[in-house]
Formats: sequence, C-alpha cells, structure tokens
Amino acid sequence: MSRVALAIWAYEELARGTNAFRRVLGAVVLVLVAKGLADRA
Repeated sequence: MSRVALAIWAYEELARGTNAFRRVLGAVVLVLVAKGLADRA
C-alpha cells in the first residue's frame, strides 16, 4: 500500500510540482518505484 501512495505522490509532483526540482524529484521517485516493482516480478 505504501508503494501505491508513493507512486501517486510522485505522479502528482511530476504533473503539478511547484518548481522544476519537485517535478524532477517526482520523476526520479516514479522510476525508482517502477524499478522496484519490476525487480519483484
């Protein structure tokens, strides 16, 4: 469940981040969550 919440937060930051740093942070976290899910499969 926490990965889902983290992915939602990251997507929201990527889409609606207040500045470039937060948008980049959202993108990085989304990639890391996706990588973590791919490694588990």
